[in-house]
Amino acid sequence: MLQNSVAARYAQAFFDIAKEDEQIDEYGQELTIVSDALSMNPEFFRLIRHPAMTDVQKKELLKQILTACSLSKPTHEFLMVLERRKRMNLIQKIADSYLQMADNQKNIITVIVTSAIPLSSTQQDALRNKLSQMISSVIKLKMQVEPEIIGGLIIRLKDRVIDGSVRGRLERLKAGIVREA
Repeated sequence: MLQNSVAARYAQAFFDIAKEDEQIDEYGQELTIVSDALSMNPEFFRLIRHPAMTDVQKKELLKQILTACSLSKPTHEFLMVLERRKRMNLIQKIADSYLQMADNQKNIITVIVTSAIPLSSTQQDALRNKLSQMISSVIKLKMQVEPEIIGGLIIRLKDRVIDGSVRGRLERLKAGIVREA
């Protein structure tokens, strides 16, 4: 939990810089590129934390990686600050938090939809449109497939959960029968 609040503070600081520079989307894309690249290479974190590597070597290695990503100067400097403060391990959480702030700024709400089988793009569009009408916001769907729910959907919208799954209905039915017995 502490890591989440630390990540949120770094994300907020970088978001403030992006707002000031009017580069929210651009800096967000750069953070995502770096975060994705580093998450695909977990050896990077082991290497950068290896006790035999000096701070100069770590800085040089990170500089080479960031140069290869051709990032803007503010993003590059922000990532160097993360390394100096030994916070690169939080890059994924920082990027996620930053992107959430960017979505909030644009009144975009991420809805997590769980289904038993993958939904077609037509079904996703229909669901997105219906939810958008219900809450008067732009909706970004994050799809998850969990065959265990048997059928139907589970929709997570901010702090609300709408469980229309077969598994959820069966569990509610079971609870009702047990309560009456």
